[in-house]
Amino acid sequence: QFKYDYWTAFNDYAFHNAVFASAFNRHKATSDHWYSLHIGFADAHISLLVNTKANVIAVELNISNNKDLFDSLAAHRDDIEAEIGSKLDWRRLDQKKSSRILLEKSADLKDTEKQPDQFEWLMKTALAFKSAFSKYL
Repeated sequence: QFKYDYWTAFNDYAFHNAVFASAFNRHKATSDHWYSLHIGFADAHISLLVNTKANVIAVELNISNNKDLFDSLAAHRDDIEAEIGSKLDWRRLDQKKSSRILLEKSADLKDTEKQPDQFEWLMKTALAFKSAFSKYL
């Protein structure tokens, strides 16, 4: 129930922001630990993540079954990280179909009063990911 409530609150908050709403389509809230944002490329999408065990929120570029795309993006790692303003966790995951590039942030997920700050970080980071990675997709 927590994740469904979290993504419902995120939807209510994020899609009142004109910049975010024009960059991404709203999706129905689910009880999954992720919220997918499509960026117009079949092999990659942005996921917003909430990890209740580790008290972490994250934004990731998820690359489906395309290690060549991951390698191509990794060649631009310095430029991408400079635009985003943070070092990213680059996970090629050779034994899996998907690869992930993510940025995590500690979050007090039990305190609903802190949700607006969490939502702002998720929105800002998702927009930065879309801008930085889209140049190379």
